[in-house]
Amino acid sequence: MEIARITLAANTNVVTNPDGTVSIIYTPPTGKVLWRAGHETGDLREWYSPGVLGQPNAGSPNSGGGEYDSGSYSPISVVTDQAHSGSHSAKMMINAATTASGVRLARWLEPSLNPDLFYSVWLYFPVNYQFQNWSNIFGFKSKSPSAITLPSPGTDPFFYLTMRNRPNGNMYLRLEWWNQLTIIGPLSTQVGYRVYEQTLMDVPVGKWFKVEAHHISAGDFTGGITIWQDDIQLFDLQNIRTRYPDGDTSWQVNLYGQNILPQPTICYVDDAAISTDRISNSI
Repeated sequence: MEIARITLAANTNVVTNPDGTVSIIYTPPTGKVLWRAGHETGDLREWYSPGVLGQPNAGSPNSGGGEYDSGSYSPISVVTDQAHSGSHSAKMMINAATTASGVRLARWLEPSLNPDLFYSVWLYFPVNYQFQNWSNIFGFKSKSPSAITLPSPGTDPFFYLTMRNRPNGNMYLRLEWWNQLTIIGPLSTQVGYRVYEQTLMDVPVGKWFKVEAHHISAGDFTGGITIWQDDIQLFDLQNIRTRYPDGDTSWQVNLYGQNILPQPTICYVDDAAISTDRISNSI
């Protein structure tokens, strides 16, 4: 008889309970890096760890993260077309014409355990895309039991990076505070949509680049967000609100938008990490 075998994600162990049942136990790694995804397992299990691949189950004790998709898209796949390190990366692909479409990889376990963390990912865009409406490639959401806003009651973006085009057509990153938030923020004297521009860096075509954020999760005005691209600081906002007062925080790497050309729109993702300190280029 052939015995079925499973490969566990990092930092998980199988424990046999006294009643004979089996539990999968997640132990956060010690040291700076709390979690990482290099995709060398050939699938997305690292994003779900310590949960089950394909079952995000947000909010459950064994849940770590997972994939969420909408609109016109192809499910995220792990491929060997491109890789920042090793031989694999995650391939995101959408057809974002008149329909808002997105594929997303999320983590919520680490920010639920530590409000002050660094989040890093390497991205690769194979062509120069034109962003004719809106987009979201990297950001932080908060879920609140008391907030009711669109598109989902109480689960909303706060800060996120959008892709835009400069007058010469080059792609670049812009930081935004979501235009549908009605809560006071990000500063204690502000309400409504906020856009933060930068002229320091463009997004390269056909080349891996790193995006890193220092995010301090706070429901009052003691939070902060700092963004680097290839270790060049683009944005730094302090003494701000970064989540709902009664809410949580989750991190997402996205390919999400509308009216992006050409189609399909593709982004490769690799070597994502969450740490208690700045994340080195070796990760």
